[in-house]
Parts: sequence; C-alpha cells; structure tokens
Amino acid sequence: VNGLDSNKDCPEFDLMFDNGLDQWVASSAGEKCTFIQILHHTCQRYCSARKPEFVNCQSKLLGEGLDTVIYHCKVYLNRMRKDLVPHRGHLPRQGKHHRTTICTL
Repeated sequence: VNGLDSNKDCPEFDLMFDNGLDQWVASSAGEKCTFIQILHHTCQRYCSARKPEFVNCQSKLLGEGLDTVIYHCKVYLNRMRKDLVPHRGHLPRQGKHHRTTICTL
C-alpha cells in the first residue's frame, strides 16, 4: 500500500499486488485515511505469514488502537446508511391502497 505522501492529505493511493499496480482515488482524503487504517488493522490481525508493507502513509493511521478503527467504521457506516435508506415515515397514499415495505439496515 502506497499512500503517496505522508505529509499531505490527498485522496490518491496505490495498491500493489503480485500481478501489478492499481491506482485508486477515494472520495476524500478522510475516506482514504479510514480505508488505509482499516486495511492496516485487518492485515495486522489476519495476515500471519506475509504482511503487506504500508509506505508513505501517515503514522497515526498505522499506530492507533482498535477503538479508533471501530469508531471510524461506525461513522462511515452511519453515513452510508443515511445515504441509502429513505426517510422513515408514512408515504402519501394516492388512489388505491398499496402496502409499501421499506427495508432498513
């Protein structure tokens, strides 16, 4: 994982795989930081034999505890839920009565 610049907040980063390099752009620098932090924590926890290298990433992303990662995940998921789930409440009825079911996360 190449964060490209550890001194500047930018949404771009690279992911190198065995078969090549992918260049990524997050929706914001904050989203990139959250992604890298979660990816780093997951790799540290589940990759026992060959851990990926994280270069040009802010050290605060690689050294914070699990509580911070969980907090960032909750913030991100709550934001996604608000974007995906329509406002709750009754839909106006027009003509024949129809039952409408809204799925929530």
